[in-house]
Amino acid sequence: MAKNLKYSWSNRSKRVKETLHPDLQLIVDRGLEKTSVDVILVEGARTIEKQLEYFKKGASKINPASYPTKEALCKVAKHITIPENPLYKYSRAVDFCAYAKHKGKNLSYDLTHLVYLSTVFEQAAVELYEKGKIKHLIRTGLNWDMDGVLKYDQTFLDVPHIEIIKP
Repeated sequence: MAKNLKYSWSNRSKRVKETLHPDLQLIVDRGLEKTSVDVILVEGARTIEKQLEYFKKGASKINPASYPTKEALCKVAKHITIPENPLYKYSRAVDFCAYAKHKGKNLSYDLTHLVYLSTVFEQAAVELYEKGKIKHLIRTGLNWDMDGVLKYDQTFLDVPHIEIIKP
């Protein structure tokens, strides 16, 4: 008998999802419906202090100190939010991982799982966009330049990351 592959968001993932742009919320929900791998939403909205911490650790290329205003930073750092500004009220990016274990091994950040999930989210975004349910598409940290070459021509690989873009 086949396993039930219907997943639902954990409480943690629900909290992260609440911080996301409405289009991104619809995309991750549709992705969860389509996937055969369980997903955890790791981070949506991020503080400037957290962004600086990630930059210092080399986990991000965006240095908040390089931008003259919070708005200028928000244009490039899509996790950063400004609750009082309608353009930046929500995170326009989300980091995710798989909820998968095999023979005691944690596969949360296994590249195969992350590439699969990135593809599922891309397909969900296209489907929703074509149906007129969202106004944005996404790009992944696996293919920043969106040229169809995954991983090998990227200057910074951030596979468990998707962000909304204007089509």
